[in-house]
Order: sequence, then C-alpha cells, then structure tokens
Amino acid sequence: MFLTQEDYLQAIRSDQLQQLIENEPERLRRAGQSAMAEISSYLNAAEIYDTEKIFSEPRNEYLVTLGVDIMLYHLHKGIVPRNIPQVRITAYEQAIAWLEAVATGKRRPDLPLKEAGTVQSSFSFLSNHSKQDWYF
Repeated sequence: MFLTQEDYLQAIRSDQLQQLIENEPERLRRAGQSAMAEISSYLNAAEIYDTEKIFSEPRNEYLVTLGVDIMLYHLHKGIVPRNIPQVRITAYEQAIAWLEAVATGKRRPDLPLKEAGTVQSSFSFLSNHSKQDWYF
C-alpha cells in the first residue's frame, strides 16, 4: 500500500486517527486506497504519467502528503459531513486544485512518465453522415 501508518501520523495524532476510524483498521485501509484512486484519476487524465511507477518505491513525498490530506478529509466527511475541520477542507481543496492543474497540463511535476509507445492519444477524427437527397 502506498500510504503507511507513519504517513498518517505526520498529519494527525494517533488518538485522533483512532477516533476517526472508530478503531477499525479496515476503514483506514479503504480510505487510503480511495485517496490513492482519486489521485490516480487526475494523473490518468493527463495521459502522460505512469501511475504504476508513481505508486511504487521511491515514493513522491508530495503525493504522500496529498494522499493523507485527501484521506483525512474523506474520513472526517464520513463521520460528520457538516462539521469537517477547516484545516482539512483547506488541505483537500488545495490538493484537488494541484491535481486539476496537473491533469490539465498547467503543472508538470517530476513524476515518472509513460514510455513513448504507451501514451494513448485522445485525438480522433469525426465527421457528419453524408446527406442523401431523395428526388421523387
């Protein structure tokens, strides 16, 4: 798994984390996977990043931070959606803004790129159907 217990404890105290996951480690694992899937969806939208390499060793520390911020936001949202701490909302919004900038090409982080032959193009040729004139 990309995110570790030590990563979470950089952003939240252990007792607070246990309250958030209600002492269910499975909830923490699912939240971490969900956060990484969210990050992956933005990186895949850019169509140039190799997410398989990105989510392996060595880890990009900024993506680890984004993953923790996204995960903590969703954990808070799952408990009391109307009472999410402002620091979590701000961190989540900043993470999503950065990921959107990457997805649209406005930011180019130093992340592993797909090999030249594996980049898929979203360019396609389309045309209208030809008109058929009917004369009677």
